[in-house]
Amino acid sequence: QKATCLVTAKIKQYETAKAKSEREQMRANLLRAISHDLRTPLTALMGYLDILSIEEDPGKKQKYLSVCRDKACQIKSLSDKLFEYFLVYSSDQDELHADEVNGAEFVGQIVEESLFDLENEGIEVARRAGEITCRLLVDVDLMRRVFGNLFSNILKYADRSHAVQAEYGETKDELVIRLRNSVAADASERESSNIGLKTCETILKRHGGTFSYQKDAGMFEAEVRIPCIRE
Repeated sequence: QKATCLVTAKIKQYETAKAKSEREQMRANLLRAISHDLRTPLTALMGYLDILSIEEDPGKKQKYLSVCRDKACQIKSLSDKLFEYFLVYSSDQDELHADEVNGAEFVGQIVEESLFDLENEGIEVARRAGEITCRLLVDVDLMRRVFGNLFSNILKYADRSHAVQAEYGETKDELVIRLRNSVAADASERESSNIGLKTCETILKRHGGTFSYQKDAGMFEAEVRIPCIRE
């Protein structure tokens, strides 16, 4: 029996080492791939900026400025993706820079502002709001990334002919936020790595909360639960 336990322990050590090695290799491959992808728009951006420095035609200048903006957006998107991959897969994560915040203000500033943005994009929003009196201990920047990912998904994949349903309220121990939307018929044709959803899960786990989502019968629903601070 002792020999069996030793063998089992050795196997677990081997599997752990192998998994760690595979993660490190994946991170290295990812870094090389995204570094290559970053260089392409960055090189183009530098080229167009050089042209702008000598171009005198106002019409052409405006055209090149537009191209520069597009390239800068590509670089930002890639750098955000790089950050999220390392946030999800890194085992050496920094401590949270958490602050105590008012739960109602948190919802108003982070969730409601994003809902207003959806409405400005022509998407109807159906709200169901409960009273929020709790306080939260959160890293606000990371939480902005959570809801930024969720609302970006809605803009990219939602069927805009249907309202987005937003519900938030609190239980005894948690602030609960749910988002639900119909999925566009051609959503499966749009590329997705789901890294944004994995990032949400990682961030909520670091806060002691939970993130869950499901897609069923053409509907997508996400639920965020954040622990409350009670006096």
